[in-house]
Amino acid sequence: KKYEGNHWDDVISQYKEMELQKSSLPVEVENILSVLRNKIIDSQKKSDDPCIGNFLEPHVIDLSKSGHIAPHVDSVKFSGDLIAGVSLFSLRTMILMPSNGLGDPILLPLAPRSLYILRRRYRYEYTHEIIGPDTIKKWPNISEIQHLTFDR
Repeated sequence: KKYEGNHWDDVISQYKEMELQKSSLPVEVENILSVLRNKIIDSQKKSDDPCIGNFLEPHVIDLSKSGHIAPHVDSVKFSGDLIAGVSLFSLRTMILMPSNGLGDPILLPLAPRSLYILRRRYRYEYTHEIIGPDTIKKWPNISEIQHLTFDR
């Protein structure tokens, strides 16, 4: 399948997307998803303010080398109260920006096999984006921006 140009909401470009239907997944994939769900649940149980709800059906987004995900706050209808993602094959960078435009960006390097979870404040009060090569030009002093890395 070739890469799509732009997503219906213009947030994602140069991508392939696939929704995973639980009934049609190989056992190996379901086992991996189970491990990820348990890691998310465990991280939430350790939180001062746990946010554990029902999991929506997962989907996979494959970005081309030139692809990116523009700054946005996901709709609760399509994403629920918690957003989690795994960077599978390549190093990408996520930028979180306060959605009110006040404050500094937070850069999250997403190494292959890393898991990120956005909830509460970072879920609703920050936009998130995955930058591509064209987007990086917006950040001329990228080395001076705060880098934040979480445990994998």
